[in-house]
Amino acid sequence: GGPDDEPTPSGHYGVYYLADEKLLLRYDSTDPDFTSLNASFHSLSSLDPPSVPLHLSVADHCSVPPRLAQLADAGYANTCCCSSIEDISLRRTAEYERHWEENDGCSTSDGGDVRLAGGKFMSDLIDAIAEPAGAHVRLSETVESVEYSSDVCVVSCAGGEEPYRARKVVVTVPVKVLQEGDIAFT
Repeated sequence: GGPDDEPTPSGHYGVYYLADEKLLLRYDSTDPDFTSLNASFHSLSSLDPPSVPLHLSVADHCSVPPRLAQLADAGYANTCCCSSIEDISLRRTAEYERHWEENDGCSTSDGGDVRLAGGKFMSDLIDAIAEPAGAHVRLSETVESVEYSSDVCVVSCAGGEEPYRARKVVVTVPVKVLQEGDIAFT
């Protein structure tokens, strides 16, 4: 789901990670830069495609705060076209966004957001893995370190809260976070 005013039809939502800030934003975050970026992308569907000059790119139209440039490319451009927003035609994107709005998301028989096989969302996959194991899923946590041994894992997060303890831990972060050593594993 998101960026939008509501979660997906099944109540799920999108999250976005800002690696440089080690910050996870929900689709409905009130972060001013994030809401501004979402408004810029949302405005694409209101453009009249035939009137958009062919030489313009999405970057020419959308106001992208510098701290969200990588998010814009990863979350929008890469998802749609495997490219940068500087390389994507504004006219073609306006056509795509208009089609998306007019067809309630996509051309599936039940409309709505694109789903995994069987009409499932990514959060359904996470739930299917976590629930049978009695696992607790934590979001919007800035992980600083993971200490692990054969019988316990200790996850320390920013903010000075009590560390989480578990038998097993799954940490999902962009490869760049691991490459830069933003999380200490011992």
